[in-house]
Amino acid sequence: MENLHNKSLKEFRVSARDVITFKLIRTKTDFDVAQEFHPEYTHQIFGERLIVFRYLKRLYFSEQIFGYSDLKIDIWYLAGSLSTYIAVKYSTSVDPKVSKGVLPDDIYKLLSETFPYKYDRSLVDFSETFRNDYFAPYGVVRHTYHSSKDKRKFSVYYTEYGMSDFENFLNYHKRMESFLLFFVDGASAISTEDTQWCYYTLFEIIESSGSAPPKFAFVGYMTVYKFYAYPASIRPRLSQVLVLPPFRNSGHASELLMTFYRDFVHVPNVRDITVEDPSDDFRRLRDFLDCKRCLEQDEIMDLLNCDGKKGNPVSSKDTSYKSAYLLFRNKAQQLLKINRCQAKRVYEILCLYLLPRTSEAVVSFRNALLRRTVADYKRARVEVIGDRSEDGRNVGAHSVPHGPLRVMCSELADECFESQVNERVNADLLSYQTVVVKLDCMSNRTS
Repeated sequence: MENLHNKSLKEFRVSARDVITFKLIRTKTDFDVAQEFHPEYTHQIFGERLIVFRYLKRLYFSEQIFGYSDLKIDIWYLAGSLSTYIAVKYSTSVDPKVSKGVLPDDIYKLLSETFPYKYDRSLVDFSETFRNDYFAPYGVVRHTYHSSKDKRKFSVYYTEYGMSDFENFLNYHKRMESFLLFFVDGASAISTEDTQWCYYTLFEIIESSGSAPPKFAFVGYMTVYKFYAYPASIRPRLSQVLVLPPFRNSGHASELLMTFYRDFVHVPNVRDITVEDPSDDFRRLRDFLDCKRCLEQDEIMDLLNCDGKKGNPVSSKDTSYKSAYLLFRNKAQQLLKINRCQAKRVYEILCLYLLPRTSEAVVSFRNALLRRTVADYKRARVEVIGDRSEDGRNVGAHSVPHGPLRVMCSELADECFESQVNERVNADLLSYQTVVVKLDCMSNRTS
């Protein structure tokens, strides 16, 4: 009987990612034929929830919506103004008698924090909004370019506190931000009341016929926070970077990042540039662009070339490696505002890039990378086996295992340490090689 009950409820449980559909409306025909795309993440809105039925029966729902059959959630935006239409459609909702008193999810309520602004629930109202819609971007144009694939025109706009219409932009920002939880893993809203935030917004420019003004279609955006750096500097930190799925793999994220670099790298009081919790994709993009920027700087490449003449990278214990890296790090920070952690990655990628394209060179590079990583891990490793903590304080005799237990703990720690180091080295090497392949394509290098 219980299995029959579960089966009867199954049709009322659906994946949020499957039933939510996005559209960007540019023209009247887009209401019917615009490209649809689904969210990549829904766990922060429809995350793991516990539903308790009568008789203490419990069911967990992860990124699922409960209570509807044939559910479809339409989330449509006007491409420029991002005026929004949300419609929840279904054939039937669950009978509380069947679900033992559990009501269907209140979908509009679950979406309310993600959409904290007024939106249409009626398609008639949304169509009227479309007919009366006019939008022009906020801020100032920082960069305009044409896509390499189809020569479409795009512009990056910059906005910060104190600019005209900034308050109106913040209202627009709420609409941009509504995409975040669906397309950036672990994203969260920022406090726009803080005046240190600045914003880069990317639009496609759609030329109109005749003398009519162009139209603008939202593509993505990036936020930057200007942290204070003692004594009189700032340290800009990239916080959120979003390019909507229909526009990905077309170089738009690179254009956003390079626009930001051009704005901030030459500002005298910028100490260096950091990134908040970059995704793997963004880390690869950043690695590639930072390496590319270094390759364009003779002062930096002269340091690398001097070190590269010695052949394969050497162990971190070699003073020549340390001195060459420190020279590179300081010059990269001075000229390109690359911070210390990123400078190490860029240096190692460029060392790999300068090596011959042979398996022997890769093996030699990996061995050197392994030695450096082991040294780094040993410096950071918490000494759980010895008599001292990581910060050097005595932890007391009672905290330290003795005899056979101490030996066993030591062996387990060594095995775990070796596994972690090799996993880290393999991941870094694969990431570095991916960037090197892109650099080779850029320079037409084959050997």
